[in-house]
Amino acid sequence: MNIITSFSDLKKITKEFQDKRLEGFQQGKLKVEYFRGLGKENYELKSYLSRFAGNVSDLKRIEKECLEEFKNGTHKIDPEFLRNSPPNHNFFSSWELMWQAQEAGLPTRLMDWSLAIETACFFAIMNKDNDDSDGQLYVFTCPSSIPDHSEYLDNNPENFLPKWLINPAFNQNNDPEKQISELKRSIQDGRFLFQNYSDSLIALENQPELENDLYKYIIPKEHKEKIRNELASEGYIESTVLPSTSVSRKIDELIKKIIKEKCR
Repeated sequence: MNIITSFSDLKKITKEFQDKRLEGFQQGKLKVEYFRGLGKENYELKSYLSRFAGNVSDLKRIEKECLEEFKNGTHKIDPEFLRNSPPNHNFFSSWELMWQAQEAGLPTRLMDWSLAIETACFFAIMNKDNDDSDGQLYVFTCPSSIPDHSEYLDNNPENFLPKWLINPAFNQNNDPEKQISELKRSIQDGRFLFQNYSDSLIALENQPELENDLYKYIIPKEHKEKIRNELASEGYIESTVLPSTSVSRKIDELIKKIIKEKCR
């Protein structure tokens, strides 16, 4: 079993996958590695929204209601909280709402991944309430069958079927201090894995086609505090990884309300 007991282990893992990427490139099979941390050993690789739904119908209903409440609620708190991009794709606004909601903490079908292993590890150990459980860190070597270009923006996310690695462009005309979801994504080197409704209900580790692209590491609970301190010395603390403002704190309360009312 792969075990992480120190910050230096993260560097070793990163180097290992960088070498694999180079080898793959030389063989014409380039894969890019992404990282995701989970605070408990029993957490699955599923989107936040999927935890609240047992079937596709529930998932569709909850998603629609949550996004609608989020859009209306954030507009009342601060009309500038959500960034506003030019409609140069048929469904840009629908996708943009989804990824900003995800980054703000609302349950969506998107799954967070990061290009930085340190960020993923931070999310695996940041919550001290989970110190009685081992953490998990996953590496996803994204296969070429999962695209990362912008074609998805011309498709309705409600009907879109392929898995897609979403790397939204940053809008230079918006202020990241106001659109703090965008600021978080930048700081966290964030990317999103999109799946259709059916696939979202199946944990990635249980999807046979991804069997050779997922690597799991355990962070033993007795090492969490030590690694947390090591990450803090490198600048990975809550105030830097998860910046907040008076507006974003109001959004946090809105999201708690939406989850309580809609995610049942």
